[in-house]
Amino acid sequence: MAVELYRQKYQACQKGKIGITLVSTWMVPYSKKDSDAAQRALDFTLGWFMDPLTNADDSSKPKSGNLSYTTDSQIKLSTERDGVPIGPKAASDWLYKMGLMTENNAALTLSEARIDDMRIEYHRDHLSFLRQAIEDGVNVKGYFAWSFLDNFEWSEAYNVRFGMIHVDYKNGLARYPKDSAIWFMNFLNKD
Repeated sequence: MAVELYRQKYQACQKGKIGITLVSTWMVPYSKKDSDAAQRALDFTLGWFMDPLTNADDSSKPKSGNLSYTTDSQIKLSTERDGVPIGPKAASDWLYKMGLMTENNAALTLSEARIDDMRIEYHRDHLSFLRQAIEDGVNVKGYFAWSFLDNFEWSEAYNVRFGMIHVDYKNGLARYPKDSAIWFMNFLNKD
């Protein structure tokens, strides 16, 4: 309903686009024998949500039955093979016609939250790779850091902090800029 309203009343004059952000971890098989497992993982984490948006059938419907939890401890995640990152670089030009990096940040504990050098490094590195993607011809339209304020995270409650502004939940919701907020402001004000 909201999409239809936007398209009818506002899109022509605002020239906006409507999209969706899907969260998924990209899987690259470590070896040839892991190819099927990597594809199943992608189908589950990304396909389950994407297929209904792009296909008219119901093949992505959840299937009945029990999942086996006996093999969880046997799963090994690796982002490198012999010290070399696996897979193509992020934001590769073959991946998107137009790119938006949404909800990008690293979770920190309360003790790390105010002096958040790791978050500064995280954003600096991501923005550097994004600049390289733009130089390589990727049509990057935006970068959205998550989030302005510390908030309630659905799986972690108030135990992790994503915001650039610290919220003191025990003292009247007082707010303090973190080091990352100051860094980001300086970054945005550069020529």
